[in-house]
Amino acid sequence: MSISVGGYVFNPRTTVVREQYEVVGGKQTRAIRITGLLRGAADEASLIAALDAVTEAVSMDAPVLVSLRPGRQIAARREGLVREINGRALTGQFVVDLRAESAWEESEAIETLPWVIGQSGEVLGVSNTGNAPTDPVITLAADDFLITPGVGDGTRMIVYEGEVAGGSTLVIDAVKREVRLDGVEVTGYTSGEFPRLAPGETELVFTDDIMSSHQATGSVAWRPRWW
Repeated sequence: MSISVGGYVFNPRTTVVREQYEVVGGKQTRAIRITGLLRGAADEASLIAALDAVTEAVSMDAPVLVSLRPGRQIAARREGLVREINGRALTGQFVVDLRAESAWEESEAIETLPWVIGQSGEVLGVSNTGNAPTDPVITLAADDFLITPGVGDGTRMIVYEGEVAGGSTLVIDAVKREVRLDGVEVTGYTSGEFPRLAPGETELVFTDDIMSSHQATGSVAWRPRWW
């Protein structure tokens, strides 16, 4: 199993990972401890350089992307780092402690599904292969004017309380928790809650005003997530 932090790939034969779910500030987080052994260096200077590479990969300045399983990633921030050098044996050891503010991993690849809308009440079935809910990004390119367009998941629905001219594009971005019209944020002109994709199948429903055209070419993009 390949393990990487930032651009650094650890040797799976000499690296051990421990994960633990912990509640911090009322929010479930994931604590990650990576313990490793470095060996085979030609000299002590080379060994120190190898340990420096581990240190640089887990900078404290910003969260880094951690991959513990193929095709998945999680953003985590360094909380601690211990490194040791045995100059006589030319081996090095390190322990890196990271914390992800979100407990779930998500897919490195974005999945996208087209959505052709021709009526109010148009339904799109979306399959989320992860075992955790995930946030979609829904794009609606109006073929003709849309009045108060909205999208729901059967439990939550968000509605743009305005008009979208033909040729304009409305983006409902549940990841960033914002709605944009032709690139301009219009979240303040919306009502309701952002839809989510549950594990398994979710039916997204498009609605608009009776006087609207009901005509749009859309898409739904998401990253599957896993606990």
